[in-house]
Amino acid sequence: MITVKFTVRPGQGDASGFDLGDMAVTGDFRTADSAGHVPDQGSYGASQ
Repeated sequence: MITVKFTVRPGQGDASGFDLGDMAVTGDFRTADSAGHVPDQGSYGASQ
């Protein structure tokens, strides 16, 4: 089974449209996520 979860960082408002915040994809053996990557692509919508 694969699970996809979207989370918004504090101060970024609500997830909407293409600005979904950080993404975590979890399978049976591994998890891949976008949290903590530089540059923070999840902050694009919050700065406009």
